[in-house]
Amino acid sequence: DAVALIVDAARRLQRLLTLVALGPLTNLALALKADAGALPLVGRVVAMGGAVDVPGNVTPAAEFNFHVDPEAAHRVLAAGLALDLVPLDATRQAVLPRAGMRAALARAPGPLASRIQAFSERGFRIDHAGGAQGMMLHDPLALAAALDPTLVEWEPVRLAIGGDGETRRAAGEPNCRVARGVDTDRFLRLFLDRLCPAS
Repeated sequence: DAVALIVDAARRLQRLLTLVALGPLTNLALALKADAGALPLVGRVVAMGGAVDVPGNVTPAAEFNFHVDPEAAHRVLAAGLALDLVPLDATRQAVLPRAGMRAALARAPGPLASRIQAFSERGFRIDHAGGAQGMMLHDPLALAAALDPTLVEWEPVRLAIGGDGETRRAAGEPNCRVARGVDTDRFLRLFLDRLCPAS
């Protein structure tokens, strides 16, 4: 049970724990409902989600993860957590050129490289059809920002979530930090070095 696991880890590890959410925030919202005092104990929550000052990817204003469960996104933003959001504003800067992926895979040939190449081709095709010059690394950027917060510039903001999952700036005290500028070169090096380590 994901909710019980989250609550237990939050209670046991407290400030030592960083939670990373790479999908809709449903399990975090359910953990807040099950034990409202547990999640505020964690050191940091990093979530890939939202589209603050850029268009969405499922509606003109909504990003997929928040669109799927806007109520969960609202609950998490309202909970007073140490929350860092990595929205489309940042992830659209984390674009891996196909040539960069091929060069990295060539440094580490083998069965794993072949599987990575086959798996990534779909991502390249989808993002290319949307006009990108490579594959956008949405979830990998959020995970990397959790491991190394200096990979992005953070802006403290107050956000509100609309009924369709759209992310809006709101007046008042910040309820999260939003990733803005990305050190794309350093992130891509880190990503490719981990994915395709030189032998």
